[in-house]
Amino acid sequence: MAGVDGGARAAALGEALSRSFVRLNERLLAEAPSEDSGCTALAALVLPDTTLIANAGDCVAHLWRGGAAGAADSLERVSRDHNAAVPEEAARVAAAGGTVQTTADGKARVGGVIQVTRCIGDRRLRHLGLSSEPELRCCARAPTDVGIVLASDGLWDVMDEARVLHCLTHTARSADMLAKRLVLEAMDRGTTDNVTCAVVLF
Repeated sequence: MAGVDGGARAAALGEALSRSFVRLNERLLAEAPSEDSGCTALAALVLPDTTLIANAGDCVAHLWRGGAAGAADSLERVSRDHNAAVPEEAARVAAAGGTVQTTADGKARVGGVIQVTRCIGDRRLRHLGLSSEPELRCCARAPTDVGIVLASDGLWDVMDEARVLHCLTHTARSADMLAKRLVLEAMDRGTTDNVTCAVVLF
């Protein structure tokens, strides 16, 4: 399984995660024939010694690494955006029969319409080369790791890793409170996109 390097068990679980994204897309298209909208998707499967990340689109996952021997905590990005500006994604779209065009705003878009190249739904645009298959990554867990942060681009549009880490380390260690703090911070900073955030503590 591409992107998964954690042994046979991780590979099997990664395959299951990948199938779940594809089947979710198939069900949406079959059961909601009048629905044309779409969304990106990001999932994390937390295991005792590893975390599997499945991503389709531009939501972002970060591992919250605890500082060892008194060092400061840090965030490690463990997902990659899937948009038409990424050469590998543009090549995948082309291989699927689609095209990438640069629009008047200077942004690369699939078929001149949509920036993301992987998503769930978007029925009318799927023929352009969109995919619902996620990119997978298996992340080894260290004893000092604190958790994982999953958030949509509405948060990352207005907050960098340093600010997110500050919020995480200056808020009560509750997953629910941490997620709410990050969402409220993004809204206070004037984000113009939707904001979804989940924090999982190990």
